[in-house]
Amino acid sequence: MGLREELWMWKKEKVAEKVAENLRKRMHEVWIVKEGREVVEKLVELIPEGSSVAVGGSLSLMDAGVLDLLRSGRYNFL
Repeated sequence: MGLREELWMWKKEKVAEKVAENLRKRMHEVWIVKEGREVVEKLVELIPEGSSVAVGGSLSLMDAGVLDLLRSGRYNFL
């Protein structure tokens, strides 16, 4: 990874940390992941099978594989 990419990743990490800090101040639980596959792993860990779940439209969720997970039959996807 070149210097430009490293700086871009550093900036995104700092922004994510600041957003997480502000959400935690408002009593939200926050997890930061670096890659889409980590999102799916975290959701499997957090959401019990059989739970009812719904999402608004999101290309990011589709790209990360989250919609595939939610439609897999493990959850009641509304």
